[in-house]
This record gives sequence, C-alpha cells and structure tokens, in this order.
Amino acid sequence: MTQALTTPAMRQIRREAWLAEGREDAFRFVIECNADLDKINAKIVDVEEMLSDEFMLKGPMKPGNGPRTYRDGYLAALREALALIEQ
Repeated sequence: MTQALTTPAMRQIRREAWLAEGREDAFRFVIECNADLDKINAKIVDVEEMLSDEFMLKGPMKPGNGPRTYRDGYLAALREALALIEQ
C-alpha cells in the first residue's frame, strides 16, 4: 500500500529529514571552523536574524516550511555544539 506524500506521517518524516540535515550541516560547520567560538557565535546571530526577519517570515522562513525547519535544526545544533565546547 503506497501512501501519498501529503499524509501526516510523510509530512512528519520530511520534517525530521529537514531537521536532521540542518543539524548535520551545523555540526560540520563547527568541525570545519575548528570549534572557533567567535565564528560559531557569529553564525548563531546570523541564523537568529534570518529567522526573525519579517520579510523572511512571510516566505521561506515561515514556521512549518522546509527551509525554516532546516534552519531550526541548524540553530539547535549550533547551540548544542557551543554548550559542549564551553563545558
């Protein structure tokens, strides 16, 4: 039995994939910048500004959209990495 891509289960699976991709990219960024706190903090500020921009909130950064979900995962992972580094 094949379900349409619009079923609630498939929407949740796509959401989890976007989150995972964002998290992976953020952790790769931290590795590539050699855990430089200044670069990580600057990236956090950049992402927070993008997520709160009124123009972006009406478009791709609207909560629930794939790009927004990706950035939410990205931001969460940056914060997690920062907490690990600062321990």
